[in-house]
Amino acid sequence: MSKTTIPTGGITDATIATGDIAADAVTNTIIADSLVQGIAAVWIKQDFNAPATDDSLNVSGTTDNALGDFTVTINTDMGNANYAITGMASRNANSLNYHVVMIHDSADPAAGSYRLRCSDVSGNDKDAQHVSTAVHGDLA
Repeated sequence: MSKTTIPTGGITDATIATGDIAADAVTNTIIADSLVQGIAAVWIKQDFNAPATDDSLNVSGTTDNALGDFTVTINTDMGNANYAITGMASRNANSLNYHVVMIHDSADPAAGSYRLRCSDVSGNDKDAQHVSTAVHGDLA
């Protein structure tokens, strides 16, 4: 099979015959699309105590709203608010309480931000030392 160079102006339906398409071209495209879908569009590792961002991807900033209450602002917005957020939080070194992180009950995620609540297992708001979240979904 010969290789075809795509002209500067693009290609038309008549330019490439079905027989010229490699047998695995569609399969490779599907695999590539699946890999892109599985990569986190946003992630952040932060210290609610400081407050400081240790490292992040596609985050333009965070807002410390109150004790255990942070908003993460996404740099390049998600395509909509129907994305998945996963997260974890760990206790401070000098604390016997374990912490959990969740989507804040007063604010649904938006395309450009999501609000987190961190608390101990008794439901008391806490600023955990190690908080990590990741977002999976389509970028705008």
